[in-house]
Amino acid sequence: MQNSQMHNDAAPLQAVILDFDGTLAALTIDFAAMGRAVRALAATYMDPMPADGIPVLEWLDRAVARLSETDARAARRLRRHALDLIQDEEIKAADAGRLFPDALEALGGLKAAGLAVGIVTRNCERAVRLVFPEAPEPADLLLARDHVDRVKPDPVHLLAALDRLGVPADRALVVGDHPMDVETARRVGAMACAVPTGNTPEDRLRKAGPDIVAPCCGALPGLLRRMGLLPQP
Repeated sequence: MQNSQMHNDAAPLQAVILDFDGTLAALTIDFAAMGRAVRALAATYMDPMPADGIPVLEWLDRAVARLSETDARAARRLRRHALDLIQDEEIKAADAGRLFPDALEALGGLKAAGLAVGIVTRNCERAVRLVFPEAPEPADLLLARDHVDRVKPDPVHLLAALDRLGVPADRALVVGDHPMDVETARRVGAMACAVPTGNTPEDRLRKAGPDIVAPCCGALPGLLRRMGLLPQP
């Protein structure tokens, strides 16, 4: 399922950075309900704001910034209470979540091929560890929402992972199930791989313009080997 945008002369990779929810694991988070709950909470602090079709974390940032203009203390309380609410919803979903059957094999295969491997997620660490207690093993690192000031698609999140792995962005592949993951890769100059294992249809993922489309994370080691993108032994 190689994308036609992939170049045959691409240099071998040094790292693969994977999303978690929808890429390595199935977590049935109801983001629409989460957004409604956060907006209802915010309405107790300030005049209602429209959803504007943006993810709940980015919407919360806007609401907190607006409230800070008139009441910085209330803005801090809103952020704290909203993040607690979001975390509760993530943990509820994680209680019923599971790793995909090929997730551990994929991570181990990428490591065995000589690649640094990271997991970068907008979820909280506690929710990830409910589904994946061994995290980050067999990967090298886990950077959840708790570990960074700003989450993807803000480049800070991915750049922090690459810095800890000691890998330049142009030698990294970002793998995810959402166009946001492709956007994150583009913002830092990394390659992007889309996997249609989450809630985003494959045709929408392809429209985002990834370099590679793979059927699942378990297919990555073999696919990257056939494409000549693994480190030379």
